Amino acid sequence: MSSSRPWLLDAAELLTEEDPGPTPFLVDGLIVERALVACVGRWKTTKSYALLHICAAVASGRQAFGTLEVPVPGPVVFANEESGRAALWRRLDALARGSAIDPEELRGQLMVAANAGIRLDDPGWQAELVAIGKELKPRLFALDPLARMKAPALDENEQKHMAALIEFLRHLREETDSTVAFVHHTGHAGGHMRGSSDLESVWESRLTWNRDGHSPLVTLESEHREAEAGERSSTGSPGTDSRARCVSSSSPIALLTWPSGSSSTCASTAPARQTTSAAALACASQTCSERSKCWNRLGPPTVASPDDGTS
Repeated sequence: MSSSRPWLLDAAELLTEEDPGPTPFLVDGLIVERALVACVGRWKTTKSYALLHICAAVASGRQAFGTLEVPVPGPVVFANEESGRAALWRRLDALARGSAIDPEELRGQLMVAANAGIRLDDPGWQAELVAIGKELKPRLFALDPLARMKAPALDENEQKHMAALIEFLRHLREETDSTVAFVHHTGHAGGHMRGSSDLESVWESRLTWNRDGHSPLVTLESEHREAEAGERSSTGSPGTDSRARCVSSSSPIALLTWPSGSSSTCASTAPARQTTSAAALACASQTCSERSKCWNRLGPPTVASPDDGTS
């Protein structure tokens, strides 16, 4: 019967196929490959900085946050509709300095757009994004934020309005074979995404940022719908640090801490972009009058196991 209906599978026939193997990750333990990824948190929790850092890691093949491997690096498309070109330059510059990335490492690999007026419900923009995906074959599309990539008349609280955006995200993933991430804020009441509950049902990897006020401690939690609990990754073994394996929804993937900035941490005599690891997050969060001459010397953020008492 199923021969005339390719979408309908005989369960017995499906089980004759080979084991597809462990879940592949775009970033080990953090983002499942080809997932729809919800990047969620309140305002001022460093979502945009950290997502841009992840994009640079995927594009360059560097470890994300200095500890999470990128098994197969490749091109990335990052679009931001909340900041202009100058702000994007400052963030990229800080992240490149903090991760000691030569801009040439990103040439042709990290494509960015600032306030381009992208509308995910517009047929013209939909065709353009699919065309870009087929041309560049990106490993990751990162769309920041979802609320600014729709027509103003669309109400994010209305399921029928958000359904068009959700279906296009799926279409973009299927047409381009890419991972597709979107940024969205939580509501005032708690940890769920603002707006239609459909947004909580569509994700396959969910990254959640939490920060207590202006604390230097930011927790980044990762959960996945289909990845195997306790799965081994290339950075460690099961039963040890949660950075190195698929984790449950209640376990942080990492605890990131960077020092508060002060002028005494700057070194104006040091060459640009010569520091290491994810110190970029510290650099990017500073306001420094010497930023055109110095590089960040705060060192990488502390990455702690969630059960070591720091949480």
